[in-house]
Amino acid sequence: MTARQIQRSTSVKNGLGNGSGTGGAAARLFAKEGYAVALISRGSESLNALASSIKESGGQVRYRPLRPRRIAAVFSAIHEQYSSPEYAIKVAIFNIGQTVGGPLHQLTAEDIRESNKINIESSFAFARGAILAFQQNEPTSSTGKGTLVFTSLAKEFGQQNIHAIIDGGIAYLYLVNQDRAAWTWELDLRPAHEKW
Repeated sequence: MTARQIQRSTSVKNGLGNGSGTGGAAARLFAKEGYAVALISRGSESLNALASSIKESGGQVRYRPLRPRRIAAVFSAIHEQYSSPEYAIKVAIFNIGQTVGGPLHQLTAEDIRESNKINIESSFAFARGAILAFQQNEPTSSTGKGTLVFTSLAKEFGQQNIHAIIDGGIAYLYLVNQDRAAWTWELDLRPAHEKW
């Protein structure tokens, strides 16, 4: 049996909230399905509780609290903890956001800067880290090199056998296991190598 045949798929989750919502549910689901899970979160209390819950259920989990601008460093740590060829990052779910609300006259420049750090800078770093990891994978005959649950990056990376999906509230595992002959892209079914 080759290293590729025994390689364990790894799922990276960023954004867990209090661990009881979408991020926590996705982490538990992928651990239950046999994925090694890497958790990234700003809140260490909920991160520790979720990791303990996954371990108690027999799942494999590594976790890291972080500042939003440190995601690139976190991907390096994940690669060290889940190293190739034993592991391959096959799923990455970006599940954080920072809304800026309230009356316009009460908002400050710092409110906007903080929102940009989370919504733009950290989302970019996460997507980049995931895509770079996926590009190192060999595509499977059905699901490709990896799945990114994020924003509308599907058209750009579908040609590279990387499945990018919009919407955090949808069935992650179903989408991860979709055959690349017809991936769901914003609810459009298309071949992974369609010419744009």
